[in-house]
Amino acid sequence: MKSIIGSEKAKNSLGSRLLRYRCMIISFIIVYPYLVGFSPDSTSTSGTIIDILIGTGRHSNVSYDCSGNPISAINYSTHDYGISASHHLEAFKFGVKAGGYSIKITEKINYSGYNYYYNDEPTQGHNSNVFYVNPFLGVETQYFALIAGISVFTEEATSQEIASTMRGHIADFLMGSGNTQPTWFLRIGNKAKFHFSTEYLSNTPLFSGGGIGDIGFGFGSTESRNLTWIGASVGPYQKLGIALKQDIEASQRFDILLRGRAGSAENNFEGAFSAGIRFNF
Repeated sequence: MKSIIGSEKAKNSLGSRLLRYRCMIISFIIVYPYLVGFSPDSTSTSGTIIDILIGTGRHSNVSYDCSGNPISAINYSTHDYGISASHHLEAFKFGVKAGGYSIKITEKINYSGYNYYYNDEPTQGHNSNVFYVNPFLGVETQYFALIAGISVFTEEATSQEIASTMRGHIADFLMGSGNTQPTWFLRIGNKAKFHFSTEYLSNTPLFSGGGIGDIGFGFGSTESRNLTWIGASVGPYQKLGIALKQDIEASQRFDILLRGRAGSAENNFEGAFSAGIRFNF
């Protein structure tokens, strides 16, 4: 019992420290380009990009019997946000992402014909105000990109002390245990034309930006920064769904970012939408 209490206190202490410095971290990301410096010359091989997005969505967790028939389902609503700051220096790319999310149970379905609705009051154990920081680095060229990093969460998503039901079954889609997880992004092909890409824990925002993991194809433009990406995503969504990402060049320095995802699990909608802005320095 003492070890469990000690472990919980240690995690709460880590979460409190990261939350305490959250404003400082976000402020650092906003002033990041001015700290590293940048050149307004369009022919420069260095530059800084800042993305800021916010979104909302919902996902499900369906239980099945031995014959594959659905028994029950729990539906969750989510709200998330994310900020990403990256700097390019020749083919080298590095930066940091930060964000957060909240999860709440909205409905429980029994497939014998009963629906149970949860009230709107926060329930103890919900993943509310979870915050994460994700430093990353790697190589990015016109025809190839490989970016890797780690995400540190203020709350351990795979903890056994609180039922995974209350945590939105996030742990079902993570590669390991603990509040520190690996992240990556891989692109093969011309980013200004046609290319393939996949990522894990690298979307901004984490859920509504495309999901915990996705894979698909992008269609860029040599005339602008416009980019359309379409593919499949999973997590926290139980079933695979269609994900769409759209970058729209609004001006020399600004882009509009739109993200969407749609799917279903036993007729329960699993989808999300997020929007934001990109600053190109």
